[in-house]
Amino acid sequence: MKKYTTILIFLIFVSCLESKEDRIIRKLNSELETRGLEIDTIITHNTTEIIISPKENKEMGTVVPLYEFSDVENQDSLDLLISRKADKLEAWYALPEWNDKRDIFSPWLRKNFNDPQSEIYKHRLTPNYILTFNHSNTKTHRPSTIGKRLLNHWGITEKEFKDWSWNHLNLLYDQQSELVKINFKGRELLHLKCHSEHHQHTLIFSESFKKEASKNMGYPFYIILNKNFPVYLSKKGDLEFLKESLAEIESEIKQSDIFPTELLTYTENGIEVSEIE
Repeated sequence: MKKYTTILIFLIFVSCLESKEDRIIRKLNSELETRGLEIDTIITHNTTEIIISPKENKEMGTVVPLYEFSDVENQDSLDLLISRKADKLEAWYALPEWNDKRDIFSPWLRKNFNDPQSEIYKHRLTPNYILTFNHSNTKTHRPSTIGKRLLNHWGITEKEFKDWSWNHLNLLYDQQSELVKINFKGRELLHLKCHSEHHQHTLIFSESFKKEASKNMGYPFYIILNKNFPVYLSKKGDLEFLKESLAEIESEIKQSDIFPTELLTYTENGIEVSEIE
């Protein structure tokens, strides 16, 4: 009995030494671990911030400031608040079901990276550029990059995912977009119009887009890619004209926003990507 009393006194003593911040972090981590999440990093500067991520994917961290909890004095209320926060994070990171998400994949251009630990599914365009596929949670609007974890969850192979994604992208282009000819200062350009602006910078990688554009312009044709302005296509002889005229074509675009990052060159053999200086 004396032994147990001594242990109890020791635990009470240790708990008294533990700061409120430490107790919050310990309780939060305990709640997260039961939900497949964990505290990845604790950043202490002017304030303390906690980076939380799924145990199997460190690339999807969410920052939670400690001050969300520190003002709560009552321990029961604090525990409840932490538990509810963990529930929200679990819902945020919940894996989508295939039938719910298969219609809203989007390929995005990014520079290639060599990370042996990465499970992200990559479609190689050039040695330096790749496409990654993303989906957006319709409830939380959280974008996620498709990787092996999701493919395993869905029970599909990379080939099945690839075939579905490209076929769906072609269908989306056929149903929701059109190429419109415009004449600007005596030059003929093409403008990609979509039902949703969100799709403009993804549909340009569909085979249906490439076929229709090449019928109108021949090869090669060009796109100056920048998230700040819509998609315009030009022939080789009009490329410099397009670079110089974007701000005039789209009057709502500020000149300061015209910072083209990549030039996409479409040829019969595929798409070449280069940086614009």
